[in-house]
Amino acid sequence: MKLIHLAAVAALTLPLLASAQGRVVGAGTITCAKYTNSRSVFDKPTILMVTTWTQGYMTAMNLVRVNSQQPELKPVDQEQIETYTKKYCAEHPLNMTYQAAQALVNDLAPSH
Repeated sequence: MKLIHLAAVAALTLPLLASAQGRVVGAGTITCAKYTNSRSVFDKPTILMVTTWTQGYMTAMNLVRVNSQQPELKPVDQEQIETYTKKYCAEHPLNMTYQAAQALVNDLAPSH
């Protein structure tokens, strides 16, 4: 319970990031370098926060897709999200984790 509370407080205190696509809030603003470092020091709250944020992002993208008559994303579990984010962030340390989430969404979108 404390871990969930800690993650919620941290998510609310993370900075906002304005991008050309819109405003990114919460754990999506964590840099890939910080995420990669969190994995190396076993900072499970940060890893969980980014994974949970990514799940919410994917849910929102699915809602947009369904409302615009597009097929839903291929389903993935928590471990697959963490593995994808770990690889993406290792390859793009200057990017933000929201960019890892968007790359995952792009990879999971069914081809027409």
